[in-house]
Amino acid sequence: MTHLGDAATVGLTAPAAAALLTWRRRIHDAVMLVATGAVAGIGSAAIKLVVERQRPHVLQWLVPAGGYSFPSGHATGSMALALATAVIVRNRRQGRIIGALVIALAVAVGLSHLFVGVHYPTDIAAGWLLAAAAVTVTVAYLTGAARVATSRRFLDAER
Repeated sequence: MTHLGDAATVGLTAPAAAALLTWRRRIHDAVMLVATGAVAGIGSAAIKLVVERQRPHVLQWLVPAGGYSFPSGHATGSMALALATAVIVRNRRQGRIIGALVIALAVAVGLSHLFVGVHYPTDIAAGWLLAAAAVTVTVAYLTGAARVATSRRFLDAER
């Protein structure tokens, strides 16, 4: 479970999903997914460098871990992908069920990092909050950009 949130898994899943969305001509959703991942990843890396929180001191971690602890990159990445997916499928048939399942999977990834001893609970919570902020900012920006583009087309048509 803990490896589902690693950079390789999230880093391969998001572009593959974005490619599928692009192929289905859902460009806005593909851009939102990739942008959310970028905002979450850059935010997590930047916060780690500012906070520099060391990992919990336990005798033996169940998985190897390096780098700083706060916020959890696995929790951030998996939740950002899950929340972006939930936004994308929200209006689809059975979208709420799919959204709930991917969010539950991201919660399990975060909790698994507590179990293996490489994060404090606040590291996980901060990762989830950062993911929610990344999705919120990305959706708000893209929605605003879409409105501006629509307004400009409307104004150009009026002239």
